Amino acid sequence: MSTTTNITIYIDDRPFSLKVKAEEEVMIRKVVDEVNDKLKNFKQTYKSRDKKDLLAMTLLTYAVETVKLRNIKTPEAVDNRLENLNELLDSALS
Repeated sequence: MSTTTNITIYIDDRPFSLKVKAEEEVMIRKVVDEVNDKLKNFKQTYKSRDKKDLLAMTLLTYAVETVKLRNIKTPEAVDNRLENLNELLDSALS
């Protein structure tokens, strides 16, 4: 059973309270740092943009990266090898 913890993160100096699994806290804080860095870069590049526009651009960047990762296919050879290993494990355990 995983424990949860309450944390406060800051995105663009705005606090957000979250309840997260304890083992995910470090990862979440790293993502928040990345988001703030990306937001900072957009602020420097597009100085005249509204904060909401910059946040939307940051969100879009992450959404595109997520879709790209979701669409990556594992090579067939890897799938076949994993299938073979799985069969070996099944036979060894039965």
